[in-house]
Amino acid sequence: MTMYLMPRPFSQTVLKLKIASNDMIDDIIDDLNKGNKNASMSLARSLKSNVLDTGASIISVRFKAKSHWRFVDEGRKPGKYAPIAPLQRWARVKLGLSEKEAKGAAYAISKTIKKKGIKPTNIFTDNVNKFKKTALNVVAKSGKQDVTAEIRKILNRK
Repeated sequence: MTMYLMPRPFSQTVLKLKIASNDMIDDIIDDLNKGNKNASMSLARSLKSNVLDTGASIISVRFKAKSHWRFVDEGRKPGKYAPIAPLQRWARVKLGLSEKEAKGAAYAISKTIKKKGIKPTNIFTDNVNKFKKTALNVVAKSGKQDVTAEIRKILNRK
């Protein structure tokens, strides 16, 4: 998702970015719960972040989630039927329906989605944008501290 160029090592910067990325995931889960978009918890459980210091003066932050995060975030335009299986699982968990009832509900929901679409929530977009601002601040502050510490180490070796 985002890459920052900087000299190595940046242990404090990497650590603070890991904390910030985990905080972002917590915020997304909170927003999913508040927006009543976390019935089966599968999307929340799929959220992962990975902060890598690649050793090539680059720190990489990557986020992973189940593919349906896009529909939760961006919504869905009318015009196409939604897949039945995920809707059926949702109906069983959220509505407490039997397998047969959930299948019928899933077809009805899919038909409604085809007709009306799904409104966007911007849960992911808003939290990623907030994270980007936080990451820039972390890199600016911690990166400066890490560079200063590295320069002091080099100067003390002489």
